[in-house]
Amino acid sequence: MTDEEAQRAGQEAHREYTQVAGAFDRVRGAILQELSVTPVGQPEKVLKLHMAVQNLTAVERALQEVITNGVVASQALAMTGLTRPN
Repeated sequence: MTDEEAQRAGQEAHREYTQVAGAFDRVRGAILQELSVTPVGQPEKVLKLHMAVQNLTAVERALQEVITNGVVASQALAMTGLTRPN
């Protein structure tokens, strides 16, 4: 991926993340709430809830990585003088 592509992807990911960040928090909170009331005698449910939190966190981190890569690409382009003033 070129710096320009990474920059665009990062900007798009940032726009999307700002719209769904609260959803990540609400879903995580709901899973953790359910986990807190699940008896330890239900190990399969506990494991599934734990995996759900891990998967949600992995998706959020992947999105943050795209955003970070876009910022780095934007800075690299600015340093080489390839960006145009808005």
